[in-house]
Amino acid sequence: MPSEVPNGWSWERLSYLGNFHKGRGGSKKDERETGFPVVRYGELYTQHHDVIRSFHSYISPERAEDYTPLRQGDVLFAGSGETLDEIGKSATFLGPEPAHASGDIIIFRPGVRVDPLFLGYASNGVNAVEQKKRMGQGSSVMHIYTHNLEKLEVPVPPLPEQKKIAAILSSVDEAIQAKRAVIEQTRRVKEGLLQDLLTKGIGHTRFKQTEIGEIPEGWKLSGLGSYLPKGSVQNGLYKPASDYGDGGLPIIRIDSFQHGGRVDLSRLRRVNVDSVEADRFLVKDDDILLNRVNSLSHLAKSAIVEGIAQATVFESNMMRVRLETDLGLRPAFLIAVLSLPYAWNHFQLNAKKAVAQASVNQGDLRALPVPVPPPDEQSAIAARLLAVDEKVRAGERSIEQLQQVKAGLLQDLLTGKVRVTV
Repeated sequence: MPSEVPNGWSWERLSYLGNFHKGRGGSKKDERETGFPVVRYGELYTQHHDVIRSFHSYISPERAEDYTPLRQGDVLFAGSGETLDEIGKSATFLGPEPAHASGDIIIFRPGVRVDPLFLGYASNGVNAVEQKKRMGQGSSVMHIYTHNLEKLEVPVPPLPEQKKIAAILSSVDEAIQAKRAVIEQTRRVKEGLLQDLLTKGIGHTRFKQTEIGEIPEGWKLSGLGSYLPKGSVQNGLYKPASDYGDGGLPIIRIDSFQHGGRVDLSRLRRVNVDSVEADRFLVKDDDILLNRVNSLSHLAKSAIVEGIAQATVFESNMMRVRLETDLGLRPAFLIAVLSLPYAWNHFQLNAKKAVAQASVNQGDLRALPVPVPPPDEQSAIAARLLAVDEKVRAGERSIEQLQQVKAGLLQDLLTGKVRVTV
């Protein structure tokens, strides 16, 4: 049952506050670089957090008539999802231009009694999430339907208070978005710096032509296998879903890192392993992990391990690379090389393609040509790139703090625990 709310507030079903419409549309095959903006249901999980102000997908004008047009103030719910915890995630459409919704989106069009932006936040509040979890249906893919959402109850204060609450939460979202923009700009700076440092080095004036382009005359170009003695590359651990749970060791999965970055050790799942598995698949600081099986666009995504505080293993669809630095190649330099476009092209060309995924093997990894400066220059290049990474991580920490502030405000403001002055 909904909790108590302050005097003047009421719990209201969405069916009493507006009307529902079903999104329709084609597939991702319709997408173009430019055209009419479209919101896809998956983007409600990955791109749009409570509010839709910008777009990430476009369709041709000819295909637009097959998609559902949106109106300013529409609240969009994802009709499908991977987990009950996220099913029915919503966002209010406040985009600066006309847009359309694709299939598997449920559109709610609020009436005059409720502020659309407030309703978008209220539909993602703690109480609303619990209700939607009970409404979700399915096994491998979860679904929620219009007849479920019609029964969703949200707390409704007087309209002036709704608008003030929405404005407060929106200001936090704007601060988060500003931080994300700075991070994105910093990442673009790193891409240019990466290309420059790993092809021109530091202070060089003489260069030679190689199969990967120009590099300084004093650098070597060797297959990565020259620096990978037997046993230095290891495929990961396979465990069935039944072995995952609250016990066992943390396990690094492909969603634990971004390409060219550091593994996020703070949110790892746990898996039961025996002592032999724990020893064989253990990761250490300076290990590099590389996706060997994934969709083609994410194949060979790699990251470096840092800050291991407890025994941790890694899953089967990746390879672990453990360098012996006395052979002349530093891990922090190699992870930068693996981020270069030519390295990505190498793995794309050598990928073994199946219907839904692709793979590379240890032979493909060993065949990758790698430019190798003297060890001191490798360290200097890695240090410059690390300084940029630290700026990104500082921005990400700021976003996490703002998200915690927002979560607290959602709980306090949407229950009336903290009242706003109008």
